[in-house]
Amino acid sequence: MKYQCKVEINASRDKVITLYQDITWQKELGLLKKEMIKGKSFETGSVAHLYFPVNGKEIIMKETVEDNNLPESITIIYEVDGHWNRCVSKFIEKNGKVIYLMDVEFRFSEELDIPKIKFVNQTQQEMEYFKEFVEKNL
Repeated sequence: MKYQCKVEINASRDKVITLYQDITWQKELGLLKKEMIKGKSFETGSVAHLYFPVNGKEIIMKETVEDNNLPESITIIYEVDGHWNRCVSKFIEKNGKVIYLMDVEFRFSEELDIPKIKFVNQTQQEMEYFKEFVEKNL
């Protein structure tokens, strides 16, 4: 499954990138902790474990930075329980604002009975949250 989401952020690209790499906004979305396994956070080739609460349990998601070309783009792969997800985030500076585009691809080890729109809506909601986080932390 593939799709794209987009938000426009009223901030400079430098500010957007600085806050994108700040774990605070992810914690506000439920991240309990990030544990580096290999390399430094957001470095190409780095690997981390992300811990999230799900249905009263703690799940561990593997995060691998496939390619870091910040401030222009970053490609991150997330893996958990037979689910593989690549997010290519692009940050385009335009008229003092940033167009944040995310190309998303999911692969599942088995068929899921979840409509694509649920995934799209969740991604869009998280991007909108990030936009709000950046704009209130200028």
